[in-house]
Amino acid sequence: MMRFRRRFLNLMPAVFFLCGSLSVQGQEPIDAKSRTVSVTQKSEATKSEFELPADWTAAWRDPTAELRPLQIVHGVPGQQATSAGMMALKNLGLGGIVCNVDFSEYLVSQAHWETLIRAIEACRKAGLIVWIYDEEGYPSGAAGGLVLKHNRQYEATALTYDPSRPEPFALRPAYEHTHASNNFHAARRYPNLLDEQAINA
Repeated sequence: MMRFRRRFLNLMPAVFFLCGSLSVQGQEPIDAKSRTVSVTQKSEATKSEFELPADWTAAWRDPTAELRPLQIVHGVPGQQATSAGMMALKNLGLGGIVCNVDFSEYLVSQAHWETLIRAIEACRKAGLIVWIYDEEGYPSGAAGGLVLKHNRQYEATALTYDPSRPEPFALRPAYEHTHASNNFHAARRYPNLLDEQAINA
């Protein structure tokens, strides 16, 4: 038995060689050269199929300002609100800034407004994008507390329910037990953003 197995294993290379040289179902055998050409053609077809558009690759190599990251600047410092200051940001590869007027003396300091205007003009000359940032704290709409300072009637209200009262439903200022009184930034009352007069205040 062992002798037969050894003879069979010795004949295997010859059997594979003969089978590889014979034609299959009347077809000519495929040689190594034709296999190489076929694989190369398939590779080129796959490459062209997944090749990115030329404008995409061009934009990737040298993206425009719209495709670059924007730097958040909370209150542009006066020394940076210059053409040189904004060109320095551009040379870092940035596409622009997201900014707001300085938080100190928020919205009431004329000097801070003038600094913001100079910064925006410097960005325009440098070809940078400018997003005017939201405002001090969150959520939006309080204008640093100036809205309710102008008129307390603009405060947001909440609908409450107390079944022990003759009229169980009532409106009250939306402060206690709300995000307004538990805000990480500051515990402050919110204006009613559904009130057109509050929005225009």
